[in-house]
Order: sequence, then C-alpha cells, then structure tokens
Amino acid sequence: MIHIGSRRAVRFGVALATMTALLVGAPAASGHPGQPSAVFDPDETAWAGLRDRTMVEFDADLQKWGVEGGFLPVDLEVDTFTGEPSFGGAFQHNADKRRWFVDTVMTEPEYDTAFAEAERDGLRLVDRELYPWKGQWYVAAAWVENKEGLGWAARYGLTVGELRTFVKDQKRAGRMPIDFDMFRTSAGLRYGVVVLDNPEHLAWHLHDDLTDAQFATTFAAYQGEFRMLSFDSAIGAAAGASAGTQLFGGIWVENRTHRGWIERREMSAHSYANNWHRDADEGYRQIFVGRYETTAGVRYAAI
Repeated sequence: MIHIGSRRAVRFGVALATMTALLVGAPAASGHPGQPSAVFDPDETAWAGLRDRTMVEFDADLQKWGVEGGFLPVDLEVDTFTGEPSFGGAFQHNADKRRWFVDTVMTEPEYDTAFAEAERDGLRLVDRELYPWKGQWYVAAAWVENKEGLGWAARYGLTVGELRTFVKDQKRAGRMPIDFDMFRTSAGLRYGVVVLDNPEHLAWHLHDDLTDAQFATTFAAYQGEFRMLSFDSAIGAAAGASAGTQLFGGIWVENRTHRGWIERREMSAHSYANNWHRDADEGYRQIFVGRYETTAGVRYAAI
C-alpha cells in the first residue's frame, strides 16, 4: 500500500513515541496539505472523493487516481466501526507533479519507520489515522513532497491539556495546524495534530471538546471570515459535559479569498450520498471525507 516517487533529503519533522492506552474508538480525522495555497488550494482543480472502500478497493483507488491518474491524496479516512477497515479519501490534481507517499496499514513501529524514512526523503506529513484491528493499533498516513522546505511537526496520543500547550507553542513559532484528531482510549479522549509553517500568515483557530451546541455557536461565529480545514468527533467527557457526550472539534482557517464552502456532519450514508452529488453539481470540491461513532450509530461528515 505504498506509492512513492524518487527520493531526496529532508529538512524538518518530529514524531511522538508510541501510545500506551488501549484504543477503543477510531477517529474520523482529516488533514490537508495546507500551504502554499497556490498549489493546494487553487481556484479550480480536478478532484475525487471516495468512501466506504475495502482495503483491496482502496489500494486500487490509490493506483488509479494517484499513480496512473496524476492525482494527489489530500485526506485519508480509515475506521473499523463495522469490524473490518473501511477506507476513504479525497484527491486532487497533482498540478506540480509533487511526490507523495501513502501507507494505510502500519503497526506503530512500522509507522515510526515510515515516518523516519519519509522525513529523510523530503516529505512532510499531511494526514494520520489510527484505528484498532485484530487486537492492536494500526496507522494510516499520507505524506507529500516538501518542495518549499516548510518546517512542520506532528504529535499524537496527547491529553487535551498537552494538545493545547503544544498548539499554543507552535503558534508562537509561526505554525498552523493542518490535521486534527480526537479519539477514545481506555484512559479517556486523546488527540493528535500536525502543524506546518505559516508563511502566508493566515489567521486560524483550533477548537477541541465542543458540545453540539458549542460547535454550532463556534461555526456560526466563524462563518464569514473563516472556513473549515479539519473536523473530528468522538464520544467522551469534557469540562461541563458528562461522560458519553458527543464532542466535536476542528480547524478553521482564514477565508482570505472568500471562497464558498460547506461543512456537513451528522449524516447517514444515504444523506451523505445525496449531499455529495448536490454539492458536486453546485461546483464544490471535497477536501475531507469522514465517519465517526455516535450513540445512534455511525455518522458521516464532509468538507
């Protein structure tokens, strides 16, 4: 499940040690390559959005869209809510023929090895998914060529306090988040984040542990000036919220070009399909494909 071009040296990248808590619910994370905007956020580009794919089907998708079709993976989705891994992702035209690397079934040690190899080869992390399968954790991840030599860092397995401290420190260092995860473990909710240099000085906000009402309020407050880059949801407990509360989080980034955008959540598979066709017909492209667990069953989200 690896697709990679020729290699060169790396400049930046930081990993985190293996987690020790037992994973009990996989995240519906999203990542996006971020800057430079001219490359990863053009006004128009060819794209593809896929969901509910088996391992074999998604291998074929990577070959069809990425290797043969000249597309770049900008988001991954992997979960095991129904027992076996379910794969999805968003792709867009690889305008500058940038190298990329995806592996969707790695143990944590294998991920550590892949991380180090990608770092050495001049790639930066875009999206990372953790999921339980056959009694252990697995990791799926996507890297893209770091042609610009942007500084970046990645963490996972953080408590909410560690997440907030890390993000605050990275903001002071001039970086922005491009990937955000929240997921259940036996020790409580844990979080992951990938941050990237912000040479375009885009304003941004990362919020975690929002109740449904708080998410709706935050969404409305940012609606004009910002748009969503990342979304996640998990069942947990937070300040002012009881255990078993559906919590939400995500990344909002400055909508400097005033691009029209849509974020949808709480969708069934049927409503997801209907909205996907309607949004595509109206000229939107998908940058995030997500599924997450609720007390009422699996729900879908999209940006």
